[in-house]
Amino acid sequence: METIEPACRQDLPEVERLYRQLCDEQAGDPYTPMWEYGLHPDTEMLERHIENGELWIARVDGMAAGAMALVPEGGNREDLGLHLLGITRQFRGTGLSQRMLDVMDRETRTGGYRTQVLDVIAGNIRAERLYRRRGFEMTGRSSLQEGDRLLRFHLYRRDMKEG
Repeated sequence: METIEPACRQDLPEVERLYRQLCDEQAGDPYTPMWEYGLHPDTEMLERHIENGELWIARVDGMAAGAMALVPEGGNREDLGLHLLGITRQFRGTGLSQRMLDVMDRETRTGGYRTQVLDVIAGNIRAERLYRRRGFEMTGRSSLQEGDRLLRFHLYRRDMKEG
């Protein structure tokens, strides 16, 4: 059985294990978000997303399989941002990311948002393909100094149609 639901405070240890696992699974994978647990994401960030009702956890047969944060952007409640979407290696290719994005679509509509926004580390081709198939369009590029590394991102946006 599969569930995708908001994480609660009691889920924090499981969520931390999940993101540590996702960071560890990046080794040797050419298409990654380049996460480094403790830098991005870190426990404080995950706690904040849980407290704000933004972190969603996907479970398959009771096992944490993926997670994402759905975050209002810019203070205008028009843009809903997707952050920290990750699926464990065991559940990649099962359609779980599509079903998680279906949850984002539902939350976008019920929350009255007009657009969905996200960024993807440049070179994460699998993620970019997924988002383009879902109707996202690249709108720009950005970079961020994180510790001693310079990360380059592609910015995506999807306008939600009525109906």
